[in-house]
Amino acid sequence: MVQRKLFSMLLELRSELDAFFKGQDADLESQLENGVDIFWDVIQFHRTIAEVTATSEHAVLMHKALENFADKANYVLNNLPYYKGFCLSDFSTLTDLEMLHDWWMYINSGDGRRALNAEGKFSSSGKQRLLPATSEIWFAGEDSPMTRVGEMVMTISSISNPVRMPRRVTERRIWNFSTDDHEIRVDGHPLKDRVVFAFDLLKPLPSIREIEKAIWSAHGLAQAQRSLAMLEAGIFPDEIQSAWTKDGAFDIKRAITTLPEEYKLMVAQNSVRPLIFGLCCWDLVADGQTDAQACKKAVSKLVGNKGKPDYSQKRAMYGLKLVRSKIEAYEPDQLPWNH
Repeated sequence: MVQRKLFSMLLELRSELDAFFKGQDADLESQLENGVDIFWDVIQFHRTIAEVTATSEHAVLMHKALENFADKANYVLNNLPYYKGFCLSDFSTLTDLEMLHDWWMYINSGDGRRALNAEGKFSSSGKQRLLPATSEIWFAGEDSPMTRVGEMVMTISSISNPVRMPRRVTERRIWNFSTDDHEIRVDGHPLKDRVVFAFDLLKPLPSIREIEKAIWSAHGLAQAQRSLAMLEAGIFPDEIQSAWTKDGAFDIKRAITTLPEEYKLMVAQNSVRPLIFGLCCWDLVADGQTDAQACKKAVSKLVGNKGKPDYSQKRAMYGLKLVRSKIEAYEPDQLPWNH
């Protein structure tokens, strides 16, 4: 119950911060984007205002926010242990379970698969195909568009996940810097065409998988930025390579720092819908309903693709039991990256 009150305080604080930044932005020459998230990063990671703001008026605004809300934010930070391992800015955002459920049901349906041109049991994006362009595509310096409305272009359709996924935070952090974006010198000599990695000598070394992911990610980002700069200048690169591909196909293993079998909280993909129902029931029980009442309500809220309930209360009860067992046994150390 104490953690529930603290989490409610976290959500209230996010609403107050959102109202504060929206009210102050009207008086600024340029708006401070993502002010609430920047505030939480300052609180959680002890970043300086100079690091997170681009203009003096943005710095003044962040100073005001800290004067008004820092004490309350630090109280939540120091007393809410279950956010450990995640960015608090993400953790402070409620998930719309009905929207998540609708998205999951659609990408699993026949209509969704056809609309996305997707293969396999489920996916939020499909295979590329020719579709008519809905807007013109211009290159800098050109007198006419490269692509006009209605012309057929290779397109990949996708439907993004409608919820905010908490970013992971590890104590064993890796920093990377590209010489395209930073001036880097070693013994006074400037480096060129390099990506430099940094580790904290006072903390344990990250895992090899985390280091490998950081290498592929930084290398791929640097290449993508160079290719984008060429495209914006009207030059099509002879070859666009990606550090995230292997033999022309996406190599998922290079993006994973923790293998699925290491997740103590991991469940099979066919448990997604029971989990969503279980979470919905959990919230309803926390609001005072009995298990039976919560399951009945959840079944009426989370409807099928035809807009009608298609899930039994018995299965919803199974989902509630599954979620309850996970929540009641949860400790932050069950997350592999918190070790």
